[in-house]
Amino acid sequence: MNSISRSNPIKVLAALAILVLLTAAAWMPRPASREDAPAAPDHVVKLIFIHHSTGENWLTDGYGNLGRTLDQNNYFVSDTNYGWGPDAIGDRTDIPNWVEWFSSSSTPTYMDALLNETEQHSSYTRSLSDPGGENQVIMFKSCFPNSALEGNPNDPPGTYEELTVSGAKYVYNTILRYFATRPDKLFIVITAPPLSDPSLADNARAFNNWLVNDWLRENNYTLQNVAVFDFYNILTDNNAHHRIVGDQVEHVLGSRNTLAYPSGDDHPSQKGSRKATEEFIPMLNYFYARWQGSNPPSEAPEAPQVQPTSRPADQPEVQPGTTIISGVIDNFEGQPPAESDGWEGYYQDNADTEMTCQSASGTAHSGAAALQFQFDVENNTWATCGFYFSTTQNWSAGQGIAFFMQADRAGIPIDIQLYSGSPGGRSTYPFHLETPADSVGGWAQVTIPWSSFLRAEWEENAGTPLDPNSVTGFSIGLSTPENERVTGTIWLDDLGLIGVEGSAAVPPQAPAGNAPSSTVIDDFEAGADSWVSNSDSSTPTSAACGLGQGTGRSGNSLQLDFNIAVNSWGICAHEYGSRQDWSGSNGLSFFYTTGQPGIVFDVDLYAGSADAVETYIYTVEAPSEAASGWIQVELRWEDFHRASWEADADTPFSKTNEVLGLAFGMNTPQDAPNAGSFRVDDITLLGADGAVTAPQVEPESQPAAPPEESGRRGLGCGGATVIPIALIGFALLQKRSRKERH
Repeated sequence: MNSISRSNPIKVLAALAILVLLTAAAWMPRPASREDAPAAPDHVVKLIFIHHSTGENWLTDGYGNLGRTLDQNNYFVSDTNYGWGPDAIGDRTDIPNWVEWFSSSSTPTYMDALLNETEQHSSYTRSLSDPGGENQVIMFKSCFPNSALEGNPNDPPGTYEELTVSGAKYVYNTILRYFATRPDKLFIVITAPPLSDPSLADNARAFNNWLVNDWLRENNYTLQNVAVFDFYNILTDNNAHHRIVGDQVEHVLGSRNTLAYPSGDDHPSQKGSRKATEEFIPMLNYFYARWQGSNPPSEAPEAPQVQPTSRPADQPEVQPGTTIISGVIDNFEGQPPAESDGWEGYYQDNADTEMTCQSASGTAHSGAAALQFQFDVENNTWATCGFYFSTTQNWSAGQGIAFFMQADRAGIPIDIQLYSGSPGGRSTYPFHLETPADSVGGWAQVTIPWSSFLRAEWEENAGTPLDPNSVTGFSIGLSTPENERVTGTIWLDDLGLIGVEGSAAVPPQAPAGNAPSSTVIDDFEAGADSWVSNSDSSTPTSAACGLGQGTGRSGNSLQLDFNIAVNSWGICAHEYGSRQDWSGSNGLSFFYTTGQPGIVFDVDLYAGSADAVETYIYTVEAPSEAASGWIQVELRWEDFHRASWEADADTPFSKTNEVLGLAFGMNTPQDAPNAGSFRVDDITLLGADGAVTAPQVEPESQPAAPPEESGRRGLGCGGATVIPIALIGFALLQKRSRKERH
């Protein structure tokens, strides 16, 4: 990237260009090749733009034409404006407000609304159909008053948000930590347009140059899901640009720092807005291709924020999400981390504290065991559970640390600490958070980028970032309040690095992110505790499901026993604490067997969001062959249809990246009960060719070919309304009333 001031003499210009090229080469991403850089996506991509009046003008047909041009480049565009969203957050788009948007206790609420927004709040052409799913690209921009930054051009980042150079740097450093938890989204910063008033123009220029050239580098940010477009710069001079030229990103500075395209006030004119459109579209296509080329994980499920418990001024909030972990540090299934003595517990000398720190079976995210950290810690003291390396470790191939957490209650204040330096001279880098509600009774994934680990305030050089090249240990711990003991139990599993390739990998979870060609959802070899039964309590109905030990195709199976009263129902369900992305697969496969041919059961899928659960069903009638062997059923996503008692009834299932749960349901007509049992095994996702990963074994007897898919039934054909257990205090699934279906 070249930054050139056209007001400089030729010799200085040449020297500066060479210097910038040499320094930028060490850290800037290499521009995409000529043949693939600015090409539009080959499929429709959902984009949302946060803006006010300048952004509205930019989008509007006949003014800036941005909306229409994005549409022509395969972007399905939605936007926010004044008055939009929860708490009317759309009113607040000044630079200091971005902390409220992206790093506050309200962030989960705002992001859920933003990522699911599909409406237009400006006037622009939108010819593309909504492809479904969440918005993938998030553009956000402050208006021109935000170029009136107080302070001095070279002020360092501050400690709180305000309209100063240092306060603005603080804001962007803070929200970057949230962006690091969402590598499944592309965030585009649009710099605020310039003012005509030159009073603070030098500050605006310096700050925007920092955003373009230094922001990500200073934070050691290695993900490709954040980019900056210098809207400010291109509006300061006819010869100022931020664009793709050939196979290079060109950032050419203007000879002035004020608005060169006025419209009677400081809103950019049509000419300036259209210039921005012309340069932005190829840049966006480049940013998008670069992000996709970094293999971002698919849609991250919804999950509550993990709140920081101290240092609110400089610690971000972490949003657990499904991030692919590889380069395993410890999965607690065998030996401790290499070159360590394993996990050990420590607490303050002479403290009235009890604790355990060990691998324990019975509660695990994957496999059979997880780390159990059980503690009863005296007030005004500390305790940790961790391990320490005998030699320095280089973790720089990863982008941060990730693990799965379960806790006996939400809100426990904890520290995740990394140690760096040398084994004999460790430095401490803590990150403060609270156990999230999502971790109670389930597993919440937490991802923390390197930039969030800062040197402890009690050590010298406090606040300096971690160097992942020299890691010497890891721990989870807590410091108790002055007048309060803290007790509890926390489990950790599948501790690893974010986004690295390696021979060691966490065993694939079912499912997490884009499913590969074949993914096992459940083969019941680790039990069936995650499956929960429920039935209509208003009738004498019973339904139970559990592990059928040794009764499966090659081990265990899921056993379902039911006695369903007339006009009633029962289900056996597996629900996820957050949305799952199954879009990498084409359908669902499972095996079943029953001693009662002719029984009818439903396969139910739940999708959408926690406050708007949608039910999709398919009905199976057991043939006579099911009594003598295992029957395989393969269902494509289009075989599932929206339940008849819900809005948009009978529409095909398409929300494969928003799966909330899976169930097997039994119901009855109005004049006959339904009693019996059946077993299910080897539930998998289908690849493009229908292949599954279920074990290939000889059935109890030769099964018949998969039965013909029966026609969909009417009101009696199964399904349920489900609220994720994690969101209702881990109670049973919401009761589904057959009477409501008529």
